[in-house]
Amino acid sequence: MIKQYPAEKKWTLLLLILSFCSFSCENRNPDAVAQAKKLYGKKIKFPKEYLSVATNEGTTSINTELAKPLKIVTYLDKNSCSECALKILKHWEELLQELSDYSIGFVPVVYPNDITDLKETLQVLQIDFPLFYDKENKFLKINKLEKTLARNRSFLLSADNKIIVIGEPLASGELWQVYKNSMKRLNE
Repeated sequence: MIKQYPAEKKWTLLLLILSFCSFSCENRNPDAVAQAKKLYGKKIKFPKEYLSVATNEGTTSINTELAKPLKIVTYLDKNSCSECALKILKHWEELLQELSDYSIGFVPVVYPNDITDLKETLQVLQIDFPLFYDKENKFLKINKLEKTLARNRSFLLSADNKIIVIGEPLASGELWQVYKNSMKRLNE
């Protein structure tokens, strides 16, 4: 029996598949595409025990970001150095400037080795948004994402926290366009 999807879901799923096909050869991994298909529509939960880390006192809290109707979530763990992970967040900050017309929450979930190193690097790079510091790595556990490939640990979530776009758009302008088109459509 063929699974039927509503028209909006079909369109988003088609964009998702096309975005994976437009990646470089190294990213045309059938397992990554199959994994992304399984994640599509999954409801994401956020642990109640976390620390919101920010360097600027005027920065909004992570709760403000979590309350927004659409959210971009990206997960960075201790497998990458704090400085490398935060440079990725700096790149995200540049992309997010394109979204000033929308009410989009940005929830970077970080599971680093050392919070002191994290705070120092935040100050050096002047990151101006809060981080969801997940000191016990509960985010992956409660969402059963431990075996999810790193490239599939960035999502656009709907108002009910369901995944509607999957993938790390930093290296793919085409995937970033899928994110932006989906946000535009959902904000209308």
